[in-house]
Amino acid sequence: MFGGPGRRAVAALIDLCIVGAAMLLSLPLPGLLRDALPPLPADVPLALLPLLVPLLYFIIFPATRAQGTPGKRACGLKIATLGGDRIGLFRSLVRFAASLISIAALFLGDLVMVWNRKHRAFHDMFAGTVVVEARARPAEIAWSEPPAPSWIGRVAGTLAYAAVIVLLVLLYQSSGFDYAALQARIFQ
Repeated sequence: MFGGPGRRAVAALIDLCIVGAAMLLSLPLPGLLRDALPPLPADVPLALLPLLVPLLYFIIFPATRAQGTPGKRACGLKIATLGGDRIGLFRSLVRFAASLISIAALFLGDLVMVWNRKHRAFHDMFAGTVVVEARARPAEIAWSEPPAPSWIGRVAGTLAYAAVIVLLVLLYQSSGFDYAALQARIFQ
């Protein structure tokens, strides 16, 4: 009943594709607004406007009746409180902020879900949420206590996590990506 790491990873990839496409489509928006609006003070960073896309996406969708992002819904998952109720905007904001901490720590907060019964990541624990199958009823969510993950599953999940992180670091190093040049281009 609880969303495991595999389904959550697929959901995250779907969401990443959607948010990435939306951000690419919104890149010309600051220039269009700059041309359409009266002159703005120099300290108004319109270039940061595309960054609102993930902020709104990951806060608004979980707080709606869908109870999850399109990626989670495509994988048959939803986000609920520990009592099985729908989360509100504030809890969704807290969950998103905590997920940013997890991302900054090389997704270590997601590794936690391999080791606990309800597959709760750091941001789920911090916000008091759980990711469950879309068809789960509130009473099932509130009273369900699944068996502990097996040690083989825990070790395999940890090794898979480590392999993905190593792969991402190697891809980043070999890409020649120049973060400073991108940052200078955004804030010019």
